[in-house]
Amino acid sequence: MDIIEKIQKLPESKKKIILWATVVVLGLTLLFFWSKKVQNKLGNFKAEEIKEELNLPNLEMPDFNMQDINYEEEQ
Repeated sequence: MDIIEKIQKLPESKKKIILWATVVVLGLTLLFFWSKKVQNKLGNFKAEEIKEELNLPNLEMPDFNMQDINYEEEQ
């Protein structure tokens, strides 16, 4: 409890610095663990299996063959 009493006796500005430093350290720690979890999930990601599970219909795109336009003939 000695630490808490010391913090309580500090001026308001120093208390805020301690608070925000603690928030930043905790935030960076959580960000680190979250990024590791995301890397792990993306490493195990199998797109082909998901496509098979969803049973999405195959969409065929029509071929668009555009004729060459000769601008010299029009003038």
